[in-house]
Amino acid sequence: MPTQYEGMGYDAIYVLADAIKRAAAKGSVTGRAIRDEIFQTRDFEGATGPITILPNGDAQRPLPLAELVGGVVRLDSLLK
Repeated sequence: MPTQYEGMGYDAIYVLADAIKRAAAKGSVTGRAIRDEIFQTRDFEGATGPITILPNGDAQRPLPLAELVGGVVRLDSLLK
């Protein structure tokens, strides 16, 4: 069963791919153009929930939580 870390890695690749597509649509796939598009990411619907890239480069996304219920780990989120 995947953990939150696999989900975050998966989402990171798709945020990057989306930024590359948007940069290419604007006619440039330079590192700077891709970076600029990453910083324009708003409410990208990832596997772990919506992702927005903040001005400082951090990803704002749902906070993953794990809860032990009857000896079984259940993953959940504060933001749904």
